[in-house]
Amino acid sequence: MSENEYRDFIRSLSFSQKFRYGIYQFADHFLGRKRMFSNRAPYYKELNETMPKHGEGRIMPIERRKDLSLEEFKNHYVKKGIPVVMEGAAKDWPCVQKWSLEYFKQLHGKDEIVLVDQAIPGYPYELTTLADVIDNIRGGGSKYYRFYPLLARHPEHLNDF
Repeated sequence: MSENEYRDFIRSLSFSQKFRYGIYQFADHFLGRKRMFSNRAPYYKELNETMPKHGEGRIMPIERRKDLSLEEFKNHYVKKGIPVVMEGAAKDWPCVQKWSLEYFKQLHGKDEIVLVDQAIPGYPYELTTLADVIDNIRGGGSKYYRFYPLLARHPEHLNDF
């Protein structure tokens, strides 16, 4: 499938299909894949029936660019729906230079975290801190905090972008 065919395929999807896909991605993130899969099986069936009509998929090369101007990015990539890797574009941003597990542990280690194990019926939970989760990660543990709302809790970090 060429880039043009791929773009045509994406354009051929109905608003409803695109909207449902977004909703399912959102729900999967917040409610868990196992819980949501049965609800979306009919959608996947419909989407799979639509896809073969538009040819087989393919892996397409993604251009890598350095020093890409904002104007060129907008006109050549965004408006045309072409993906691009912008090498080094964020290298001077504070989030790239400062952010690390240790940085967040020092600044926000006392933030209360609720860990939920969605694989177990009844969703048992554990109250802990961001520092404990970071220590567990460093120690090779299995605790996993799927979504830490960093920018909602600490909007001052928006300035790091």
